[in-house]
Amino acid sequence: MECIPVGTLEEQFAIMQKMSIMQRTHNALAKDFETLAAIAKENSDDAERIKPLIRACIKELFSLVEGDLYLINQYLPYEGYTDTDNLSKKFKKTYRHHSKSFKKEELKIQYQSKYYGRLYRLKQKRDDIVHPKGLQAIDVVATDLNEVIDVYQEYRMYIIQLMTNIGFSVQLPLSW
Repeated sequence: MECIPVGTLEEQFAIMQKMSIMQRTHNALAKDFETLAAIAKENSDDAERIKPLIRACIKELFSLVEGDLYLINQYLPYEGYTDTDNLSKKFKKTYRHHSKSFKKEELKIQYQSKYYGRLYRLKQKRDDIVHPKGLQAIDVVATDLNEVIDVYQEYRMYIIQLMTNIGFSVQLPLSW
């Protein structure tokens, strides 16, 4: 397990609490996404229901991603972190800092070289859906459902691997 040393036991407890909040939030949002995706698949032949369900899946995926980024930066912020940074900047800086801190750079390189482009393209589609400039902006097709499910699975595997075998440690004095 790769551990980052912290100064006090109180600091370690505070970090552990924030990590726990991140994990519980991530798991709840992941379950929400999986539920929406299952409902969308069940309704894939229903022309009235499928498009709003696909759009909901896309938005839910980015609720998960943005929640992860915010919550990771509550206990391990990159230098100069601000929540007002755009998603791409936060994504790259957060996971660069996290992977470097916990010696998982190879994992980050693999994800960003293979899968980040798909996530980014889907993010652009999400932006169009959330801030539509016309009917064309909210149009989705059946292949978008497969795309968002694939991107979710790739991201989920990435975040699970990044968060496995990490921790924070504190040196306690012998007199403690």
